[in-house]
Amino acid sequence: MRMSGWRKSTKIREQITGGVFPTRLAQDDRTSGEKIWLLDLIAPNRQLATAVLANFKQIAGDKAVSIHPIVARSVDPDVLQKMRAKAEK
Repeated sequence: MRMSGWRKSTKIREQITGGVFPTRLAQDDRTSGEKIWLLDLIAPNRQLATAVLANFKQIAGDKAVSIHPIVARSVDPDVLQKMRAKAEK
């Protein structure tokens, strides 16, 4: 069963609000919906994490990217703003 994009976003936001990290999603949830989420990012430092985010944004194109707040803290905030990436709360 695939979740609608709205329902999946609600599920993700509930986990973020509850302090869940990493976010848990069923296999089908990972490929459903229209909204693009960056829920985890692994890099040894802020500079490389920011570079990974820049590459991710190239893949996302003009679509807005929502980012888990823990991931957002690991990248340069100026780059987040410039890319129109939004840290979810």
